[in-house]
Amino acid sequence: MKYLLFIGILCCLGLSSGETLTEEFSHDFSSDPYEAGFQYHGLRYDQGLKEEATPPDPPSFEWNEEASALLCTWDSHENNAVFARQLPFWVDETADFEFTFEFELHHIDAHDFHQIAVGFRNLETMNFSRSGSNMGDEDCRLICKDIVEWGYMPAETSESSPRVYPVIATSRGDDFIFNWVMETTTLQTEKRYRVQQSWDSSSRLLETSMFYQENEEWVEMTGEDINTPLELPENRGFQVNALAVSQYKDFADFWDFGTPEDKNTVSGKIFNISYSVDLNKTMIEDWCLYN
Repeated sequence: MKYLLFIGILCCLGLSSGETLTEEFSHDFSSDPYEAGFQYHGLRYDQGLKEEATPPDPPSFEWNEEASALLCTWDSHENNAVFARQLPFWVDETADFEFTFEFELHHIDAHDFHQIAVGFRNLETMNFSRSGSNMGDEDCRLICKDIVEWGYMPAETSESSPRVYPVIATSRGDDFIFNWVMETTTLQTEKRYRVQQSWDSSSRLLETSMFYQENEEWVEMTGEDINTPLELPENRGFQVNALAVSQYKDFADFWDFGTPEDKNTVSGKIFNISYSVDLNKTMIEDWCLYN
């Protein structure tokens, strides 16, 4: 049955069994992203607190046709929310993939832990919390799992400097793979950046590259927090089904620094976003479409 499903997908894409099977998508926000399959919605924190799935209003992410951009406001006191496009299939660590986006930051007011993020995630993991969870407990309702994303933490605190923060959260729940290096990167406002993250299934490495635009040329950035790859252990995995811009509620009362009154806000624009998934390395028996 799965073999027939695989052949059916090939036929729908107009491919023969000898050709490369690649899913590609690109959007530059010159046209309506909702017509391209994006959706804006909240993520609840607990199965018993469905009202907390209400996304922020005014929206954290809003398309501006005149600017040909997605306007973004990441606010540590607002509910979890995503601006996401679902994939037509599941992707796990056996497939190669990458995504790219370009953005500008216009305002940064950050005092403690707060993260802006773009990347792949499992939208069926609805019970999402940054605190209060039992780390590593797959049955905990308050979990972070099945996420492969680029992040940036802009605050300068006694605990850390601003840093680029790529993360893999595995399917185990609250099982994080990240780098925490000494050399960190501070992003500037009113400067255009390009980010590319790529996952290689053979090496099990997540690589990040970043560039900034200067005189209409792209200049590559170097820094440990950018260029240090993440290596996923052999006994860990993930499953994702969407590319998302994520807004995280990041109260600081569970840290030794900061207080719940220390609101963090970051605003900016995303100008384009794209992804490519090479599905040839995914075994036929591992294929699955979601409903």
